[in-house]
Amino acid sequence: MMKKIVKRTIPIFLMIMIVGFFLVSCKKKTTNYYVRQELKDWGYFQAGSQWEYRNDSTGESETVFEYNAPEDRMIGGSDVGRYDEQITMSLNSSFLHGYILNFDCNSSYSTDDESSHTDKLEVSLLINNVDWPLVAIWPDEPMNENKPLPCSGQTMSLKTEIIQDYHIDTNHFTNVLHSTLTKTNTYKYDFYFAKHIGLLHFNENNTFYNLHRSYSLESWNVKQ
Repeated sequence: MMKKIVKRTIPIFLMIMIVGFFLVSCKKKTTNYYVRQELKDWGYFQAGSQWEYRNDSTGESETVFEYNAPEDRMIGGSDVGRYDEQITMSLNSSFLHGYILNFDCNSSYSTDDESSHTDKLEVSLLINNVDWPLVAIWPDEPMNENKPLPCSGQTMSLKTEIIQDYHIDTNHFTNVLHSTLTKTNTYKYDFYFAKHIGLLHFNENNTFYNLHRSYSLESWNVKQ
């Protein structure tokens, strides 16, 4: 009787091993996507970095500083087959909430269209005490072309260009990236960035909140 039981359990054990092997071998491959150094040069800063901005309407100056170390984490999962790096820098300011380096369309985790999960830099503004992340730099966006952003609808577009010489008062900058973000009948934002410095200037015309603001960089002391 004992020998018969053993003979019956061997095929079952082997079957379990075979099924387990196929389950492991068929497991979805997980890919990690990291923010490129090219993008970090424009908007990745260490704690202690600070910038002095002028409100162009009132003439008042405000010091903006980064009070915590950047938060760097991977979001996603093996169930969707990908992990995306997300870096958040929190700033102490009345208008500038922080910088976010992450990937677009994280909700869909598309892996068949490279443009749908490209890394980007978002400027996070405070608008009526609400955090608004707005795309400022997208390395894969064609220069001087006004096209809809993937995954954001046809009413929003981003136009980018490089300005060889740019002046703010006595400060002179070269190779400044000018980014214009527009959403029809809602808002228009102009951002100006320099590598290893960050945001130089921005104009805001937000008809939804009836906000019209302009800030210009006066001085800076940053760490990358």
